[in-house]
Amino acid sequence: MSNLARIGFGLLVLFSMTTTGWPADSATLDSWPQLLGNARHSGNQPGVALPENLGLVAAIPLTDAILAAPVSGKGKIFVVDGSGVVHAIDSSTLQVVWRYETRGGAGNCNNVSTPALIDNYLHVGTTAGLYYVLNAENGQLVREIDCGEPILSAPVVAQDRVYFATLGARVFA
Repeated sequence: MSNLARIGFGLLVLFSMTTTGWPADSATLDSWPQLLGNARHSGNQPGVALPENLGLVAAIPLTDAILAAPVSGKGKIFVVDGSGVVHAIDSSTLQVVWRYETRGGAGNCNNVSTPALIDNYLHVGTTAGLYYVLNAENGQLVREIDCGEPILSAPVVAQDRVYFATLGARVFA
């Protein structure tokens, strides 16, 4: 077991989508602004053919385990770790360019809601029941909504809106 695993850090591991590196091109990167796929979350990207062997491009240490899929766009890869820390990683340099620590105390653990990107805004739900809209460029808080109950599902972007649901089946747009 690595030292990082022993002390509870998560790693974002990126694999090459081509033989030349991550990403295959900016169009591929910008086409994953939200969790894609069917009920099995198998994903569908008809314009991308993955090689049989994916090469390791980077392993980026974060602050906790990663339980939600990353999204990408605007030249960045966005990921939320288990403790609700949002990380923006430059897709060219693979360096963390900003972090945003969501609040919520002990209730903000095991975050599984994949973020969503629309225009210049990153949308993030947490198990502490707080929903965040962040400026995707610099990580500044645009809006915080206290929903009062955990948000476990990924926000969905459709028709210039973002929809999300709480554990208690309340749906917001």
